[in-house]
Amino acid sequence: MAARSETERIAVARQRRTTPQQRLPWGSIAKHGILISTCGVILFPLAWVLLLSVKSLPDAYTNRIWPHHFDFGSYHRALTAIDTLPQNFENSIVVTVATMVITTTIAVLAGYGAARSVERIESIRARRAVLVGLGALMLAEYASMPIALQPCRVFAGTSAPACASG
Repeated sequence: MAARSETERIAVARQRRTTPQQRLPWGSIAKHGILISTCGVILFPLAWVLLLSVKSLPDAYTNRIWPHHFDFGSYHRALTAIDTLPQNFENSIVVTVATMVITTTIAVLAGYGAARSVERIESIRARRAVLVGLGALMLAEYASMPIALQPCRVFAGTSAPACASG
């Protein structure tokens, strides 16, 4: 029995010598760090607005993020003072659902067509060029969103309807 435990110890020692030391997965750590930082950057303004909505008025003018006194009175006033609130919610839901259905339908049809057309291209360089071109179109669309959302800056000095204030 003593010989058996001696051979087991030798086998374990050999295994330790042959097993390379595991290195830290720096790529995975960096990836998770970037993802957590991005989540923080996205969630912090949302949390700030949520906390600002429950602050009392004097508390809102301080530089503290966390309120000393939680005040839900503004929610009560908003829910009771607006007579058309149910209609407003209904309109929002109808517009949101319609937009989602139309956008999803167009995206599925366009994606199917793009995938089928890229499959027919035999050259790898040409496939990459088509995919990069489609990506560039998407980036151009996203880059133009601030212009579409802020017409006053684009049409400064004109009679754009969104620029008419008071």
